[in-house]
Amino acid sequence: MGSLHGFTAHVYSLLLWFIYSIHDALHLLPSSRVGTVDAETVKRDVETLAETSSKPFPTHISMIVPHLHLNHRIEPAAESSIASFVAFSIISGVKTFTLFSEHGTALPIRQSIVSALDLALSRMHARFVSATWEESDIVVVTIALPHTDPVSDSESESSVASANDSGIGSASASAAHSGADSDDSDSDNAHPFLTLVSISLRFLDASQGKQKIVSAAKLLAKKAIEHKNNSAAGSSSRFSDSIDLKSVESLCKPNAEMCDPDLLFVIERGQQPLTLHSYPPWELRLTEVCHIRGSHLPTYKHFLEGMAMYSKCERRIGK
Repeated sequence: MGSLHGFTAHVYSLLLWFIYSIHDALHLLPSSRVGTVDAETVKRDVETLAETSSKPFPTHISMIVPHLHLNHRIEPAAESSIASFVAFSIISGVKTFTLFSEHGTALPIRQSIVSALDLALSRMHARFVSATWEESDIVVVTIALPHTDPVSDSESESSVASANDSGIGSASASAAHSGADSDDSDSDNAHPFLTLVSISLRFLDASQGKQKIVSAAKLLAKKAIEHKNNSAAGSSSRFSDSIDLKSVESLCKPNAEMCDPDLLFVIERGQQPLTLHSYPPWELRLTEVCHIRGSHLPTYKHFLEGMAMYSKCERRIGK
C-alpha cells in the first residue's frame, strides 16, 4: 500500500509539472509567471512532493538569473517574478533565500523587491507582516499564512497573544490578526491569518566572503608560525591536529554570512551550458543545482521542477 501511495504522489507531481509547462508555454495562466498561485496550493504541491522524498526539503534556496543586471535597474515583470519565487519559498518552509547577482544588487532594487513581495503574497492570499533590515544585504521578512480550517475568535486572540509573547511584536501580531477583518471581500479572507513564518532574504555578489577567507588564512598562518616557534622550545603537539572543518568554518563564517544553500536555481535565457557566474564556490560544497535554460524569468513551474529534482537526489556526503 505504501509503494502504491508513493507512486500515486509521484504521478501527481509529474502531472502538476506538465500542466504548468503547458500553461507557461501558451501564456494561458498568469500565475505561472507572476505568482497568483495561492498559498494553500503551494503547500499542497510541496507536501505531495515531500511524500516521495526520503530526506527533508531544502531550508536554504539560492537563485541566479544572470541576464538580469540587478546592479542598476530591474523590469517590473522581473521584480514580480523574483518576489513571487521568494513567496513560494517562504510558504514551503524555506528559512533563507539568497539572490545572487555577480556585480551586486543596487539598494533601491533590493527595497523594491521586498515591496513587490508584499503584492505577491496578497495575490496568494497571504499577508506581509514586516521587513527588518539586519544589514544592508540581509532582510528578515515575516508573513502570516491562512489557517486551512476556520477558527473561533477566541482561538484567534490566543494565537496573536502567543505571537506577542514570542517577541514578534504587537504591530506584526496585529497585522496578522487583522487579516481576518481585511477590507478585501474575497471569500478566501474568511480564514484568519494566524501562522507567522519568517525568512532571511539575502543579496549576494561575487565579492562577498572573500575577505573572510583571506582573514582566516592569515590567522591560521600566524598560529602555525607561533606553534613552530613553540615546538622549537620543546612542544610535541602538531598544529595540524588542531585544524578541522568545524574550526575553519568558525573562522570563515562566524555570523553565517557564508552558508551553503541546499538548492541553487540557475535560470538562463538562452541555451548556454551551466556556469555559476562567479557565485562564491565555498558556498556550494553540498548544493544541488537546478539548471533551467530557455526561460526569461523564474516561474512556479520552475520552482516545482527544482523541488521535484531535489526530492529525488541521493546525498551520500562522502559515504
